[in-house]
Amino acid sequence: MSSLASEDGPLLSVIVPVYNAETHLLECLESIAGQTFADFEVIVVDDGSTDGSRGIAEAFANEDERFTVINIPNGGVSRARNLGLDHAQGEYVTFVDADDWLADNTYSDLMQPTQHGTFDAVAGDLTVESSSGKHAVEQTTLPGGRYDAEKVRSLILPMLISTDVLTREWPFRIVTKVFRRAHLREHGILFSPGLRAAQDFVFSVAAMERTTSFYYAKGSAGYHYRWNPQSRTRSALTSAWENYRAVDHALRAAVNDRPEYAGQLVLAELHGDLSAMTYLYRACRLRDSKALYRVMRRNLSSVDRTPAYRLLRWEAVPIGKRVVCRLMRARQYRTLHCLLTARGLAQRLQQRRSVRRRSR
Repeated sequence: MSSLASEDGPLLSVIVPVYNAETHLLECLESIAGQTFADFEVIVVDDGSTDGSRGIAEAFANEDERFTVINIPNGGVSRARNLGLDHAQGEYVTFVDADDWLADNTYSDLMQPTQHGTFDAVAGDLTVESSSGKHAVEQTTLPGGRYDAEKVRSLILPMLISTDVLTREWPFRIVTKVFRRAHLREHGILFSPGLRAAQDFVFSVAAMERTTSFYYAKGSAGYHYRWNPQSRTRSALTSAWENYRAVDHALRAAVNDRPEYAGQLVLAELHGDLSAMTYLYRACRLRDSKALYRVMRRNLSSVDRTPAYRLLRWEAVPIGKRVVCRLMRARQYRTLHCLLTARGLAQRLQQRRSVRRRSR
């Protein structure tokens, strides 16, 4: 292992932001404590929880000295993660969401490459657990192994920012990655408190764009991400378009507006429009339908996405996104509104049915 592992503190710092996560928090903390990799500290940042999360975290920390709890007034997940970074002592840092859990060998797999070299980042894959009990592994098509700066910029970043089929084929979530702490500090990479969503996306892009050495631990999917459509971010994002316009600016800054990413950046802007509509229509109530239509029409008519439409490989775009993009391009906003409203209602109905089945 690295020489810093025992002399200057733990090799790995695990940062866990918490807000009203009492349902799954204990399972999350137990899965971290049970890792076969042992050289770590855990910094739990309770972001002003109003349920029993703080008590659960403090009781756990009293039993395991590797765990520290920091309590702060509610200020958002970016502020909580940045505070965790301020307190981290490990050579590497990683993040865990409080409603997720890890297989026992997750950090053994991710930290194993650091036995043989120093990497600015190491990433694995992600197991997504749906509310229906199904699970699927998010994995890129690229091979595992070492990547230098040139390969990161030519192969990984274009897939991470956006592709011509409106997918991000490299899993962008920070929870699948460990970052060298000195790398983040050297480049001033932090989470943006001004973003209500996609903070981890912008953080990942900024960190990877400045990476000179990276390792992809392909096949290591020990992080289990619990997909929850009612989670805090998804339910609280009421200014979706404003947020994704801010993401567009932050993303350009993250890659220094490099011309080689020009195509991916305009595709990411279109991707942001789709994400904003997904957020808003998922929570749409019929009595708010007219107001939502006006918001959608105003925001879509204020931009020209023609450069992005020209870059799309239309035949390969997923059918749902393809239909939405064709309606956007034709400015058929009324038809688009009806489609998204119906889709949102169907999704909520399906969620209610899933909840009823699990409660039987």
